[in-house]
Amino acid sequence: MSRESLMKDNGELAKALERHPNLSSIQVLVVYLLTEVEKGKDSLWYPYLLQLPRNYYTLASFTDFQAQALQVEDAVKVAQRVIVGVHQEWEESQVLMHAVGLKRRFTNFKSWLWAFATVSSRTLHVPWDDAGCLCPVGDLFNYAAPGINMEVVEDTVAEKEVRGSMCFQDFFYQGKHCSSTFVPVHCEKEYILKRNLSLNQDRIKEVSDSSGCNGLNKRLTDGGFEAEVGAYCLYARERYMQGEQVLLCYGQYTNLELLEHYGFILNDNPNDKIYIDLDDDMSTVKQWERNHLYLQWDGKPSFSLLAALRYHTAPPNLRKAIGHLAFSGLQISVENDTIVNKWLLERCENLITKLPTTIEEDELLQEIINRCLDADGNQFLLELLQDVEMGKRDDNCILLDTFPKWSRLCSKRRNIVTSEIRTFYKLHWLQTHKGMDLSHKSEASPALDRWKLAIQWRLRYKTILHRCILHCNDQLEHLCTAADSGKQDQANPTKRCGKLRSRR
Repeated sequence: MSRESLMKDNGELAKALERHPNLSSIQVLVVYLLTEVEKGKDSLWYPYLLQLPRNYYTLASFTDFQAQALQVEDAVKVAQRVIVGVHQEWEESQVLMHAVGLKRRFTNFKSWLWAFATVSSRTLHVPWDDAGCLCPVGDLFNYAAPGINMEVVEDTVAEKEVRGSMCFQDFFYQGKHCSSTFVPVHCEKEYILKRNLSLNQDRIKEVSDSSGCNGLNKRLTDGGFEAEVGAYCLYARERYMQGEQVLLCYGQYTNLELLEHYGFILNDNPNDKIYIDLDDDMSTVKQWERNHLYLQWDGKPSFSLLAALRYHTAPPNLRKAIGHLAFSGLQISVENDTIVNKWLLERCENLITKLPTTIEEDELLQEIINRCLDADGNQFLLELLQDVEMGKRDDNCILLDTFPKWSRLCSKRRNIVTSEIRTFYKLHWLQTHKGMDLSHKSEASPALDRWKLAIQWRLRYKTILHRCILHCNDQLEHLCTAADSGKQDQANPTKRCGKLRSRR
């Protein structure tokens, strides 16, 4: 389903588009999807539409409360931008939806939000349309992040790691061509998957391109539309056994980007990062842009961030002479690295301290939401909301009887947790779910799931900061040892060793 198929199969919408050329490709595809949904069983795409999710968890579907639950200012701004943007696109598209005679139930914002999330999370890249296309079967594969077992390689025939292939060509709906591609719209970088080759040699075998899909040497992703064969090809990079899930890599995304476009995050995402702003007196760094200055998922500074800090913590009169060491990724001196790690340690502690909740409290909130999402969780949710609404004392709260972590929190920290639950109840539940029957689990789950995703995201953010704190402490210990052994300046080495911080 794409703009191309629209022009062939939906003449009324195609004519209406001529009068509204300013709408984006995404807006057009969203309206096209809604017109097909309205047709019901008369739609050529009816079997495909039936299996689409009824709820999505992308940032566009977040309420203001759920956006604020991300806590980190940059993330909240991204969520708010997405929420405002999707509403604006809905308003701009009203004229087209009315022009094609869509019924009111398909022109309201709730329907638009569903269709927009479908397009955002399930479209596959095609070279002729920025919106991409919706492709049955092709959009079923879950994501495998490029990371530890993946590496960027040069585009040569010798380095192909293709383990198998299959083509989708004119296969759907009575032979009608459904041009598609696996790579999502937002994908920019391409990778070859190398999944633990040393551990899985017995499962991997080379296969020839017997399917007729050419140009394998031109591809580094797990799939794409190939014009020379007029087909969309998907590639397995290893030999899968029966019953195993086939995971495909479709780009390099941080957890916030995954949440924005696809509605999920990874607990350990090797492509996640936290951008670090330098001090004002370091703002003269011209070698790298801000998107190169970040903490990696394991808490270690990126090459550019470490180099920039080493350079700008060196004495100004020596920078010209020794700057090349920093730019080459080399240590300038023990004293210099001590200053760098102290600076980074303090920055991470400041960032994590400014956030309303701690790692332990976020873990507790996750457990509370998981309990609410259990098969019998609705009764627990009702009792919890009742306790919160009545302002029950901590020692009488249902949380005390259910979660051991609750008893370990002081009264102040408990109030912070219950405050967020109370905010969810008052600002989200009462306003957006008036009259909701909590006895029906399907009605309560989406709101809780989105809240949980926000908590999961900020928990991973804090975990990276915590890992960086541990890394800096470890580096300072080693630097102390190096100073004590006399490898560098031995003047009062203890003073150069920063006080080791514990986890907040």
